[in-house]
Amino acid sequence: MRTRLFRIPPGVCATLLLLAGLAAVISALYWWPPSWPELWLVMIGLVVPPLWAGWLLLRRRRWVPAVLGVGLLGLGALGVAGILTGAYHYVRLGGVSASLESRERHAVPDSRPIALTYVNLPARTAQPADPIVYLAGGPGGSAILTRLLTPRDVLFTALRDVADVVLLEQRGAMPWGDPWLACPETWSYPLDRPFEPAAGLQAHGESLRRCVREHESNGIDVSAYNTRESVGDLEILRRRLGAPRLTLWATSYGTHLALAYLRQFPDRVGALVLHGVEGPNHTLKRPTVVDAGLADLTRRFSSGDEPARDFVNEVATLIDELRDTPRTVPVDGVEVTIGPFDLQLFATARMGTAASRARLVAALALDDYAAVARFARSYRENRRDNLMGISTDCASGASETRHAAIRTDLETSVTGNAINYPFPEICAAVPFTDLGPEFRAPVASNVRALFISGTLDGRTPVSNAEAVLGGFPGENI
Repeated sequence: MRTRLFRIPPGVCATLLLLAGLAAVISALYWWPPSWPELWLVMIGLVVPPLWAGWLLLRRRRWVPAVLGVGLLGLGALGVAGILTGAYHYVRLGGVSASLESRERHAVPDSRPIALTYVNLPARTAQPADPIVYLAGGPGGSAILTRLLTPRDVLFTALRDVADVVLLEQRGAMPWGDPWLACPETWSYPLDRPFEPAAGLQAHGESLRRCVREHESNGIDVSAYNTRESVGDLEILRRRLGAPRLTLWATSYGTHLALAYLRQFPDRVGALVLHGVEGPNHTLKRPTVVDAGLADLTRRFSSGDEPARDFVNEVATLIDELRDTPRTVPVDGVEVTIGPFDLQLFATARMGTAASRARLVAALALDDYAAVARFARSYRENRRDNLMGISTDCASGASETRHAAIRTDLETSVTGNAINYPFPEICAAVPFTDLGPEFRAPVASNVRALFISGTLDGRTPVSNAEAVLGGFPGENI
C-alpha cells in the first residue's frame, strides 16, 4: 500500500519537506543568532524533514526510494547528532546575551536611544582579572559571529580561565541591534563592459543616497555612526560590567576603536592586544602595500639559478593589455567583460593571506582571466551596503600628510588606488562627522600592549604596528 501524507504522493511530500528544512536553515543563517523559539524551529527544520522524507521513501519498498530513504534517515541522524553537539557546545561555553542601551550621540542627553548586543562568557576562575572585551574588525564586523564561525572560539574559551570574555557588537552593524543600517536595496554594475571607477562610484553613490534617505526618514542620524560614538558605547559597557578597567583584544578596525578608547579613557584600560593594527591615521591604505606584496611574491618564488618571476611587472603588463583590449570571459554561463581596474581590484584583494596570494600566482601562471572575471562578477552583482561601515570610515578619514603620501604612491603603484576604492570619493554620498586631526594624531600610552602583525597582511601591514608602537615606550612586543 502506497503511503501518502494528506493525499500527497511520497516523492512530492519528501521534496516539500526537504525544501522546508532548507528554508529553515537559510533563515537561521541569515538572521543568526536566532532567539530560542526560532532556534527550536531551526532544529525541527534540520531533523524532521529528512527523517520523515526518508521514512516515506523507505516504505515504498523499491530499490531507488529505499536507498534515498536510508540516506535521508542518515541525514536526519546527523542532524540529531549536530543538535546534541551544539547543545553540549553551548553548555560548555556558557555565555549570557544582553542588550546594552546607548545613545546615538553621547554628548546630547536627549539623543535617540539605540540598542547594542553583547555576549558575556563568564570566567571559570574564582579571582578573575579585568574583563577581556573583544572588538571585531570591519568596521561592521561581528564579534558574536567570530565566536560562532571561526577558530578564535578556542581562544575565547581558553581566556575564560583568566577573566570574563565579552563580545561587543558595533552600533548599527548587525540585525540583532537597533537600529540596523543595512540598505534595503542592492546595486549592480553591468557585466558587459569593463568596470570603470567613475561609473561605479556613480551607481554606488546613487544607491547610497537612496539608502540614507530611507534611514533618515526613520529618524536615524547616520552621521552619528563613527568611532568616537563607539568609544562612548564601550565606556557604557564598562560601567555595565562594573569593571574599573578593561583588557581590550582587538583585530583590524577593532584596533582603531581600541586606540581611540585608550586615548579618551587612558585610566580605564589595563592591557591591549592589537592584532592587525589600524592606527588612528591608517583608515586609508598606502597603495604601495600592494606593490610590496607583489615584490614579496617575487622573492618567495626565486630559487637557485631559476630566473625570478617579477610579479610587479607581470601584473603591470596584464593591466596594460586589458587597457588596450578588454577580455570577455564566460563565468557559469554568463559572459563578463573585464578591464584594467578589474585586475587591479583582483590583485589588491589577493594580498590579504598566503592562500589568496597563491590564488593570484596560479591565475597569473595560467593566464587565467576566468579567476578575474569570477571575482569581477561577485564584485558587481547585487551589492548590499551597510551605512555604518561607510560613515565610520569616512569619519575617521586621513590627515593631509597621509593623503599626500597616497598621492605620491599613485605615481608608481601598479594597482593604483584600488586598495582604497571606493574611498574617499564615496564619502560624498553619505553624511558623516569628520573626527578631525586630533583624532588622527598618534596615541601615547604606558599601558601594557601586545602587537601582532603578519608579513603577508596586505591590509594592516607590519608598518602600521611599527608606527603605533612608537607611542608605547614600555615593554611591548
